[in-house]
Amino acid sequence: MANPTLTKAIAAAIAGEDLGAQRSADVLAEIMRGEASEIEIAGLLVALRTKGETAAEIAGLARTMRSFARPVD
Repeated sequence: MANPTLTKAIAAAIAGEDLGAQRSADVLAEIMRGEASEIEIAGLLVALRTKGETAAEIAGLARTMRSFARPVD
């Protein structure tokens, strides 16, 4: 079943819209929780690369990655 959060984000990126920090963070959270297929993830990455990533999008993605990271001793 398609993930509506990713589907909307992919459509927005294909349309040339910037996702912004919060929307990018929300999308990556879905991915990190395992709620997105490999095809959806690939579609999002290609759409962002084609559109051109913004600093806000990268910041949102980085923030989410840090929140899911495990501390290392």
